[in-house]
Amino acid sequence: MSKVEEKVNTLVTKIEKDETEYLRLKAKCYRFDQSEWKERGEGDVVVAKSEKGFRVIQHRDLTGKCAVNFMITKECDIANLNNNAKAITVGCVDYSDGSEGKTTIFAFRFKEEEKATEFKAYITDISEGKQVEKKEEKKEEKKEEEKKDVSVEGK
Repeated sequence: MSKVEEKVNTLVTKIEKDETEYLRLKAKCYRFDQSEWKERGEGDVVVAKSEKGFRVIQHRDLTGKCAVNFMITKECDIANLNNNAKAITVGCVDYSDGSEGKTTIFAFRFKEEEKATEFKAYITDISEGKQVEKKEEKKEEKKEEEKKDVSVEGK
């Protein structure tokens, strides 16, 4: 792995020291601009909690640049995109382009419907002030993935 790739990987996975990661899912992000959706980037969407509250952040996989950065508040408008079960829209105030917030509508598209449902439930529950639990990857799931990786390498 080159030094550039290592630096990007560090940027992509890093959250602030005072934050706790609650959820991490891979998604492609779009931003609604004037009358069309524009691709914002692809990478891990992270829900993190600090003393200030919960926020959603996403860094682009290839460049490490921040694509999404918004606080989850009761004003966030959350819905499915055109009844697409794999795509979720969130209306929010985004801070990814600087310190001044900008009212934005994001669409997050997931590969699996279950991931989209999980993301939507997390954001909705947090915005309604409900208690959420940290998403811990089950040990059994990790073991199954490791077995698959080993069997693929063995062929």
